[in-house]
Amino acid sequence: MKVFSHNTPEFRMIDEFNRKRVLHLRVEEMFGALNKICTAGSNESVIAVIGPTGVGKSALLRQFVSGINVAFEAAMEKDPAMLPAVYLELPTPIAGDANWKDIFIRLLNAMKEPMVDRKTAHALHPDSRRKEMNYSPRGVAEELRRSLLDCVHNRNTKVIVLDEGRNLFYSRSSLRHSLQLDLVKSLSNDIKIPIVIGSSYDLLNTENFHGQLARRTRILHFERYSEADLVKGNPYGNSFRSALYSLLHALPVQWDRDFLKHSDYFLMYSVGCIGILKNWLERSLVDAVDLNKPVDAALIEKNRFKQKDLRLILDEAKSGEEQLADISDDEFARNFSFAQRPSLALPTDQPSPSQSKPARSRQKPGVRGPSRDKVGADL
Repeated sequence: MKVFSHNTPEFRMIDEFNRKRVLHLRVEEMFGALNKICTAGSNESVIAVIGPTGVGKSALLRQFVSGINVAFEAAMEKDPAMLPAVYLELPTPIAGDANWKDIFIRLLNAMKEPMVDRKTAHALHPDSRRKEMNYSPRGVAEELRRSLLDCVHNRNTKVIVLDEGRNLFYSRSSLRHSLQLDLVKSLSNDIKIPIVIGSSYDLLNTENFHGQLARRTRILHFERYSEADLVKGNPYGNSFRSALYSLLHALPVQWDRDFLKHSDYFLMYSVGCIGILKNWLERSLVDAVDLNKPVDAALIEKNRFKQKDLRLILDEAKSGEEQLADISDDEFARNFSFAQRPSLALPTDQPSPSQSKPARSRQKPGVRGPSRDKVGADL
């Protein structure tokens, strides 16, 4: 993709399109769920926003944080130290392990905490009046954690958002790998506010979850659009067409109006992800600006992603969707050996499935019952 110099008309055209945001139905649903959980005093300590690559998770989370900070503008004017929401994109660990010390430092910097590089665990050496003891990096990490707790309290922070959550689980040790989400939950319990993690479906791996953690983690599925949504009258299909229309109209150059008749084509080659669709159109726009021509079918065909890459994204999405799919009530009832699914709709005078089973005899097979044998002769 060609890069244009700053302060050129071409750069401004592309930058304007890049900053375009589309509010579609999937995003509206996620905003509603996040606002309900994070601002209504919910008991969930960790909220995981999970979806396929390119669906728009990062844009969603940034906009969510911005929206919370705007909602608290009046309170922030009265208390300039207040910072309602904090966003941090987790870096890929250089050494192969998630570095919590680095994460704490980045969070404190994002919250504009002063003198972060001076945070350390101080104590006097027992054999000297003024000499300081040498502390391990772990001790410094614990001090940074306490500093974060104080900072959240002093700044009256309501929610912390950690994007690219999969970077938490890069680890050379299987033991540390399994502890990462536990550490997030523990941190959330300490600071008493929700922590939102944005991640791909990698977070659903069984080594990341266990029963207690699954109970305490709220998973919000940020779904892509599918071919089934394009059925006439489907609100999700209408939303995808509307998003396509908005992005095409945001192009600062001429484009083929017949594109609007082929929403199925754009859905297939974007895997139903608005983020991929937007990136695809932006690549086409760069070529159009460079060649000084409209965005036509040839440019769209040229700049679409390779089918093998799209198939990889699609396979990962389908696998994640299967992992998140719930089991049926009847299947769950069979796990409890119920003959039929218990229901609150049963009439009050009708026995429940467990009560309606005939009582089983405790007598062993082949053993006579305790009946009295006849004695004496009949007269």
